[in-house]
Amino acid sequence: MDKFKALFAILALLFLSQCNLEKWITFLKPTPTPQAFPTPTSVINNFITPDQWQTQASGPDISLRSQSSITKAVKHISPAVVNISTVVETADMNFYPFVFTIPQQGQGSGVIATSSGYILTNAHVVENAQSIKVTLIDGRSFRGEVIGKDSYCDLAIVKINAESLPVAILGDSDRLEVGSWAIAIGSPLGFINTVTVGVVSALNRSIYAQGIKLENLIQTDAAINPGNSGGALADIEGRVIGINTAIIPYAEGMGFAIPINSAKIMLKDLLKNGHLTNPYIGIYCSQLTQGAARELGLTTDKGVIVIDVIPGSPAARAGLQRWDIIMAINNKEVNSLGTLHSLLREAGIGAKVNIKIYRNGNFLNTTVSVEEFNQ
Repeated sequence: MDKFKALFAILALLFLSQCNLEKWITFLKPTPTPQAFPTPTSVINNFITPDQWQTQASGPDISLRSQSSITKAVKHISPAVVNISTVVETADMNFYPFVFTIPQQGQGSGVIATSSGYILTNAHVVENAQSIKVTLIDGRSFRGEVIGKDSYCDLAIVKINAESLPVAILGDSDRLEVGSWAIAIGSPLGFINTVTVGVVSALNRSIYAQGIKLENLIQTDAAINPGNSGGALADIEGRVIGINTAIIPYAEGMGFAIPINSAKIMLKDLLKNGHLTNPYIGIYCSQLTQGAARELGLTTDKGVIVIDVIPGSPAARAGLQRWDIIMAINNKEVNSLGTLHSLLREAGIGAKVNIKIYRNGNFLNTTVSVEEFNQ
């Protein structure tokens, strides 16, 4: 037996002597941390030579510059992002026929738009709220009041009694490009002023949320969680480009924000008129479905269908009829009820708008006056 062991040992040594032992030793050693080199733009464009790489690699680290820019953007926008906590009373039917109300607390976020205390947030954050508390990054808390909201766009404006507040710079969402930096700031799960970073993943997205079709949304992979709703989506300069509104459950890196230009229309309306107006042309309408579009001979389901026209209303005076399909307002495509509402608000009370409709296989144009709806 000892002879066999000795023979086996000799054969094993002969085998290992033919192997690259250095390869095995390197593999088993702790992997050293590789030296970090920047990635110059010209590398991506494949226009760089080895000599140019050596020159650029010895310069400042681009990734560190980006981190520095993000840090500056966060410091700039963070003071203007607030936590919004609400109390909503819900009915408890467990003791029917006795009905009890149970207060439930909700969490959301908001963005200070004016130094006098107007705050942008989501309509669903403050929906049916009996009380609203707004907490600033410095710890101060104020009672909030809903000044106006638009459920079709999922936007609301809350007012607090405070002066000289830090104000967010509102950017221009029409100039966004896919791949741009996106910084989400809010209070996910109650953790105030949480920052996540990603990019603008896509533009002009449409989703259905709580029975409402939200249009022209910004999609981002910056992490958004419950409580981020109403918070800021900012660019690398610290300008607000969107109001975070929704996520797709069980998906990773798919959050959505309302373009800030939609919110700016509401804010402008509020500051101009002293209250949020409700534009009115006198129709009952519904989102056009694919089935209805096929029945009417349309190849698109973009638009809203007129269910009824109120007698004596601006729409009635302009000749709109039941089953007309509104396709565009002032040459801007109407994709949903939210788009229709936003375009009327953008035009303003007292304006005359050109409406493109589809009726019985023909496209027609008519002019309708926008009035304010007073309940």
